[in-house]
Amino acid sequence: MNHLTYYTKIANELQAENAELLEVFEEEINIILHKLKFIPEHDRPFVQLVDGLNNFSNEPYLEELKGIAGGKSYSTNELLEIDILIFHETSPIFLSNLPKLLTDHYAQTKAFKNNKIYIIQKSDFSTSTQNYALDTEILAEIIQPKYFVFGHEGKYWIQFTL
Repeated sequence: MNHLTYYTKIANELQAENAELLEVFEEEINIILHKLKFIPEHDRPFVQLVDGLNNFSNEPYLEELKGIAGGKSYSTNELLEIDILIFHETSPIFLSNLPKLLTDHYAQTKAFKNNKIYIIQKSDFSTSTQNYALDTEILAEIIQPKYFVFGHEGKYWIQFTL
């Protein structure tokens, strides 16, 4: 797990602070990793995380969470291959603007055509490494729903239907 920079950082901090919390943290992430280890990279969906209307999120922390949750990144020449679109937005106004944003920028993607559009409505999603395990669970439920049901749908995220 040495390629998991933030995971390693959090585990090291917890090891110094609280062995019980470290054990729970490692167990939560290891369950996800174990369930997905048999899904080859080429079978994992391309996932785009979008923060708000225009701020595209490809920061290393989110990329790590997305990878653990069973998604993969795409290159710019694979834009149409996006299988899942995940927006992070808590503003009610966002929902009224989303259909136009989708038709203007994502109408040709697989995600749009297959109705794989989701909205994370957890205000502190990806803002703190303290939420690492919960944020990973949220993404795992969205990206790999056949393997994970943590009960976060409706509470922290919803599927958006056009």
